Amino acid sequence: MKKVRTLFVAVAIFALGIYSAESQGYPVFDNANLMQNLSSWMTSIDTLYANYDMVMNTITQIENQYRSIQQAVERAKSIDWDNIRFDGDFDIRNDIRDANRRVNRLLTQARTVRNALTTNVIRAPGSNISYSLADLCGMGDENKDVFTAAADLCGYMSDNMKSAADAAVKGVTAEQGMAIMAKYGISPRNFWFAVQTENQVKTAIENAIAFAEESAQQMEVEEEDAKTNAIVSAAMETLDSDGNPTEGAVGQASMMLLRNLSGQLSDLKIALRQAVGLSSKKMLADMSKEEAKAASKVEREKISESVSSDYGARFSAGMEMN
Repeated sequence: MKKVRTLFVAVAIFALGIYSAESQGYPVFDNANLMQNLSSWMTSIDTLYANYDMVMNTITQIENQYRSIQQAVERAKSIDWDNIRFDGDFDIRNDIRDANRRVNRLLTQARTVRNALTTNVIRAPGSNISYSLADLCGMGDENKDVFTAAADLCGYMSDNMKSAADAAVKGVTAEQGMAIMAKYGISPRNFWFAVQTENQVKTAIENAIAFAEESAQQMEVEEEDAKTNAIVSAAMETLDSDGNPTEGAVGQASMMLLRNLSGQLSDLKIALRQAVGLSSKKMLADMSKEEAKAASKVEREKISESVSSDYGARFSAGMEMN
């Protein structure tokens, strides 16, 4: 929950720290309206955390079930089959070896889904910037979330993609530039950086979730295939003397968990999209604040130069009179 509180602070600062710069001709952000939306934003962030946690818990349950099946296979391997005579071509040892391979594939597939969430999917060449889906959800590395990802990427682009930005805004008309300034309070150039940042984060999320969903679907196929093995099937269906499922039989619920996992991954994608939307709003507000400060500084410098110039002129005139 520590990471979730970090996200809470980030959004709260965003809502309370919007800069009003009406005197410089910049748009005024409605803090009261933003405060009204704060509750829904926190709900979105809490949903993001809950969805990620649910996905990871489901993967862990699936892995545990596959391990219990693996233990049943290991128990079958421990029997001294060499001293048992089989009729014809039947040899259970072949089934045991095959079962072991199939269960190992299932565990590998489960790890693939987990790795899709914990492996870095956002990277900036030549920098230390990297984010996994876990990071974006605030459940990975310390001090990383979707808000810091947007800020880091935008800063990287501002430093390393100046030529691309200049080329992109070259065809923007004065009217279009004024419209962007009126709506967002930033220059077309900074607006381009913001849009590119949002698109990159969204694309990384879409690709990572798609890979995880594909891996989960493949795991369903692998499990159905594994059930054709007599040893695996027995491990999933064995009951004890009281008629209760044994440890190995927990695999009976794995298919339901797999189906739940597919839906949970879809929910996680939706929650991440919403979080990216929040991060984009914060990024635009931060840019507007910085541009307003810069414009205010320029204005103050102009006034200071004007006062200094006027004072110098009066001083010179007084000297001439004397």
